[in-house]
Formats: sequence, C-alpha cells, structure tokens
Amino acid sequence: MEQYKKTLLIAEDNPELRTLLKRVLNADYLAIETKDGLEAWAVFNDGIIINGVLTDTEMPNMGGLELIAKIRDVNKDIPIICMSGEPDYKQQALNAGANEFLLKPFNLSVLIEKIKAYMD
Repeated sequence: MEQYKKTLLIAEDNPELRTLLKRVLNADYLAIETKDGLEAWAVFNDGIIINGVLTDTEMPNMGGLELIAKIRDVNKDIPIICMSGEPDYKQQALNAGANEFLLKPFNLSVLIEKIKAYMD
C-alpha cells in the first residue's frame, strides 16, 4: 500500500529561496509553495489537508505574523515554523503561535530536522 506524503505549506516571497525549499522538502513532503501570507491563507482554506506550515515574516499582502495568528484562530495544533532575517521577530512569532523560529540564513539540515520533529 502506497504511503501518502504529509503536506507542508510554504509561504516565502523570495522566489529563489521558495524554489529551493520546495525542491529540498519535496523529498519527504508534498510541499505547496505560496508567495505571500494572503496566498498561503487561501490555500490553507481551500480544503487541502495541511500538516505543517513554514512561513517567512515579512511578505507583501499579508506577513507571516498575521498568517500565524489567522491559522491559530482555526487550528491550534498544526505545527508552524517561522523564519526571518530579523531576530527581533522571534518573540512576536512565538507569541502569535509559531512552534519554532529560525533566523535566516539557516542550515537546511537544521530546518529539515525541525520539520521532521513536528511532522513525523
């Protein structure tokens, strides 16, 4: 029997990083990439089962902190990992409901380890 991959929603406005994350994470997960929080929120509410969220903080249209708060309003349990180049966002992200905060640039192996800890 085929085992289905868990779905990971990625919200990242940097196209190069977004593509890299999808390529690396698709090995173990079905990675859905979105370019901002607004697009990620639409995908989250589109009826697709999302098992985890990886979001940047600063994005156009809707930032990651707002996305985290909206997701937490409807789902308290889904793992959310927030990433940012600004260390000042750490406490705000955790207060909004993120499970983890990663400071950019980060090692991809650290990211994968954190995702697996929450999703496997």
